[in-house]
This record gives sequence, C-alpha cells and structure tokens, in this order.
Amino acid sequence: MKEQSKLLAAQSYIRVAIVVLGALCQTALAQVLYTDPLDDASQLTVTTGNFGVNLDFGPPYTHFGVNDGSGGGDYGGDTPSDRVSYTGFTGGYLEAYGLASLTNPSVVEWQNINITGAGDLYFSADFASALQPDTADSVVVEAIIDGGTPEQILLFTSATNNGTFQVNGSGTSLTAAAQGFEVPISGTGTSLTIRMTLSLSASTSTGDDIAVDNVVVGQVPLFSIGGSVTGLVAGESVVLQNNNGDDKTVSANGSFSFDTEVPGAYDVSVLTDPTGQTCTVENESGTATEDVTNVAVTCSNDISESLSTLSASALSVLEGDETTLTVTVRDTAGDPVAGLPVTLVVENASVDASLVTIATSPSTTSGTGEAVFTVASAIAQEVEFRASFNPDLFVSVTWASRPAEPVPVMGHFLLLAMMLGLVAVAYRQRKHGAV
Repeated sequence: MKEQSKLLAAQSYIRVAIVVLGALCQTALAQVLYTDPLDDASQLTVTTGNFGVNLDFGPPYTHFGVNDGSGGGDYGGDTPSDRVSYTGFTGGYLEAYGLASLTNPSVVEWQNINITGAGDLYFSADFASALQPDTADSVVVEAIIDGGTPEQILLFTSATNNGTFQVNGSGTSLTAAAQGFEVPISGTGTSLTIRMTLSLSASTSTGDDIAVDNVVVGQVPLFSIGGSVTGLVAGESVVLQNNNGDDKTVSANGSFSFDTEVPGAYDVSVLTDPTGQTCTVENESGTATEDVTNVAVTCSNDISESLSTLSASALSVLEGDETTLTVTVRDTAGDPVAGLPVTLVVENASVDASLVTIATSPSTTSGTGEAVFTVASAIAQEVEFRASFNPDLFVSVTWASRPAEPVPVMGHFLLLAMMLGLVAVAYRQRKHGAV
C-alpha cells in the first residue's frame, strides 16, 4: 500500500526545476518509469560491500542496510545503538554509516530499468546526512544506459574535514532533514542502471553517514511548438526561433512547427524578417502541457518612405490663416497603411514654434492611409513640417505678412468738400442775417 501511494504521488507531482550539474530540469508533468520506496532491499543490488551488517562497537561505528526508522530492517533485529535520527523520511530508507570496518567504498545498483522509447530522462531521490564526513568521503550517482559508459549525474563531497556533504561543490549541504534532488540523464536506450558508490571512511570519532530514500527514474514529456504564419509575401521567408534557438525558416503562409520538441517552457521570436516586411508574434510564450498550435505570426509590409507623401493645400498663406497638411502613408507594395499613429512636428529650429499651431496631432491614418492636420502661424515665417515616421518626409509652408489697409483717398476729398460746403452755407446764412 505504501509503495502504491508513493508511486501515485510521484506520478502526480509537479517537478520543480533545480540546477544540478549545471543542467536545468524544466517544470513539467513527470512520467515515472521506475520507483523504489526503499522499504526493503528487494529492488536494489549490492555489487560491492557487506549489506545488512551492523558492527555495533566503536567509535567509529559502522552499519549498512535498509533501516525502518526504528533500527530494524535489514539488520535482522540487531538494532544499531548509535543509529542516526533523520527527519522527512517515510518508512524505510537506505543507510550507510562508517564503512571502513566493512567494505569501503560500497556500491549499490538499481538494474535493468526499462527505458525503451523514453527520452529526456531524469533521476531523483531524497538524501540526508547528519554527521561530519572527511574530505575523502563522497557519494557518487551514475547512470549507465545499455551497459555503456557511466555518466556521473550527482556527486556529494565534503569540502572540509569534519564538514558536511555538499552537492557538486554548490554550497548546498546535506543535513539530517531529507532533501529531494532531481538531475537529468543524457541519452536514450532500452535498459538503465543507476549506480551509487558510497565512500565513508569513518576516520574520525564523529563518524560519517548517508541516507537515501524514494529513488525515482522518469521522463519529462516533450511537446511540439507551432502555429501559423499569415501575411507573408510570396517568394519571401521569415526565420523564427524558439527559446533563442531551433531556427525555423517558414517560406509560405500556413501552419508551421519547430523541429525540436520541448519539455515545458517555450518562447517564440522572429530572428529574421522577410525583405520589406515586419513580422510580429502573438501567443509567443508559455509552459506547454500539451502540443502548442496557437502561436500566431503576422507579417505586414514595411512603410515605404518613397511612396508616402506629405502635401499642403496651400504652400503660401497670410499670417494667422490656416492651411491643411495631408500625410499619406503607403507600404512597399503601394497599398495604404491604416491605423498608423502619425505626429507632425516643426523641423526648422529658427522658427518660433510657440506661435505655430498644429491641430489633431498625433493623428491616426484612415483606411486610405491619410492623416490630416490643420496648421497655422500667428506671425509671418516659413515653417518646415515633418512627419514623425519618416525623417525625409517634409513640406514647407510660408506665412506672409498681411498688407496694410488701403487709405480711402477719394472718401477723404468728398468729406472735405462736404465740410467746406457746410461752412459756406453757414457763412451765407450769417451774412444774410446781419443785413
């Protein structure tokens, strides 16, 4: 029952990525191929050493076997009086303590694990150590596929005399509390052997120890990453990448898939755009739990600086008057570009820009590719306007001074004549009145 519960737990848990041996095991749903809960020694093979032996004298003391946590297990009832107390283990666990009086090093193996058709393999187990190993002490875990060259996948060594076991020199130390470690296994094949070599010299009175539990071999499922490309011009290609590698050249619109499957994390990007086009990616990243097919790559034509225009309804107006400037944006195929934000700016530094007004800036191009602006200058000056997306797209508008109001000369003469006439009439009236 305990073995079944451990197996179910191992099959359902989410593996957390840790860096060991410089390799990164990515988070994914693990598929367990083999598990040994080490409640007894039925699944392991001792190739070197005296297993199930307790020499209860010393110090240093020495014993080697599966401990049930109460001193029993493979010791045949000969309970080690100096057994180490560990935490975090459930039920039995493999324990080695001061092997110098037995066989040092001792070697145990988990043999003939079926890995047919499996890839991206990993090994995991719980380890603990409560005493003080010497610098000569070590625990080496190796993977052997189809009887080939052993691959060292995990190493515990002591950095200093009477120190602690550390993982691959990383500074992570073992303690009496069980810690889980997971490391990748390179290669594929049909049969796997996990070999563990235990070197525990017990040259000090404090002894040295290692405890192991819950040995697991599994594989990380791999998923394909792909999607679709739209807008690609015939005869052109876009080069995509996943996780900064696995280059994929796509030469036609439609579905695509990267050649290399991944165990979880993916991040699709554009390495090389097609000539005259820019491609963007949506749904580009995530953690796969199944094959990914919704990465969307959209390619659009680049803006053509030579085909885009900036024109004015009038190039010369009077100060204070308005004129209309129209920016027309076209792509390299000559088609209008809609929805592009365009800002109109004053280009020449000699102009008093504070007296220039530009209405509706920024503006967004319409379906015809046009953005329309109304501009005016409060004073007479020549103003050069430029469209923000193109440094070479500009137009100059001159605001001229308004002419002085014309003097109505004839009107003045008529007014003078009328005034003189009135004076003459008044004079005659006074003259006649005096007579």
